[in-house]
Amino acid sequence: MAQDLGRRSVGRGARGAFTLIELLVVIGIIGVLIGLTFAVGRGVLNSGKQRVTAETIKVLDLAMKEYIASREQVFPALASMPGATAFVVPMVDGVEAENRWNTAKGEWDYSLVPTTTWFIKTIQEYDRVEAADAAINGINPKLMRIEVPAPGEQAGLGQMQGKRVVPLDGWGNPIRMVHPKFDGIIGGNRNVGSGDQGSLIATADAGGNPPPLRRYLPNNIRRNWLSKADRQFNRERDGQGGVRWAQMRGDSDGGVCVGGMPYFYSGGADGDPSTADDNVYAITPQLPKDQ
Repeated sequence: MAQDLGRRSVGRGARGAFTLIELLVVIGIIGVLIGLTFAVGRGVLNSGKQRVTAETIKVLDLAMKEYIASREQVFPALASMPGATAFVVPMVDGVEAENRWNTAKGEWDYSLVPTTTWFIKTIQEYDRVEAADAAINGINPKLMRIEVPAPGEQAGLGQMQGKRVVPLDGWGNPIRMVHPKFDGIIGGNRNVGSGDQGSLIATADAGGNPPPLRRYLPNNIRRNWLSKADRQFNRERDGQGGVRWAQMRGDSDGGVCVGGMPYFYSGGADGDPSTADDNVYAITPQLPKDQ
C-alpha cells in the first residue's frame, strides 16, 4: 500500500511540470499580450496627439476668419516683411526646388516654407488684427516653438527683425497653411525640382513682387505630391546611386482650397503630408486622387 501511494505521489509530480511546448505556448501568449498592450498604448498616444493638433488647427482657422472679417479680404498671397529692405514672402506650402541628400544625417534636406509662421507674424506685428491675435494667444504654449533665424539662414530671413513663432502639431512638426493662390500641385507629381539655387526665392524675395508670380514660382518652389506609383518607383530605385529613394516623401498634400479659403493642416503621425489618410484638417480640401 505504501509503495502504491509513493508511485501516485511521483505521478502527480510528473504531471505538474511544464513541457517545452507548454512553455513556448505561454511565452507566445505573453508576447501577444505585450504586443497588444503596446499597440493600444500607441493608439491612445496618437489619439491624444491628433486631438491637440485638431484643436490647434481650429484656433488657427478661427484666427484666419477673424483676419478676413476685419480686412474684408482673403489673407494676401504675398506676406509683407517691412524693414530697411522690403521683402515679400510667397505663402506657398512647399519646399525649395533644390533639395539634396544629406550624407551625414542619412536623410533628405527639406526646407519647408513656413507659411503659418508668416501668417502669425503678420496678424501679430505687420498687419495686426486684435481678434486674430487673441485667438492665436489661446494656443497651448508648449505647441509654439520660438525661433530666431541666424543671419544668412535663407534669403531675407537673416534680415528679419525679432523672433518667429512656429505652431507645432502633436508630433512636433510645423502646422502648414495652404493659400488658394498656390494650392494644388506645383512642379508635377514627381519628387524632383528645377531652378538655380542662387536665384531661389526660398521664403522671401528682395525688392518687390516677382512677376508673373504663377509662372515664376514653379522654377523655384516645389509643391509636389507623391502618388502610389511614385512610391513604387522610389522603392524600385532604393539603394541605387547612393540615394535612399524609398525615404522620399511628398512636399505637400497637393490639396486645393475649398471656396477660395486658405486652410491649415498637419502631416499626421508619419509626418508625410502626401499620405492624407492620417493628415489632420479643420477644413478638408479637395485632395488629388491616388491612381
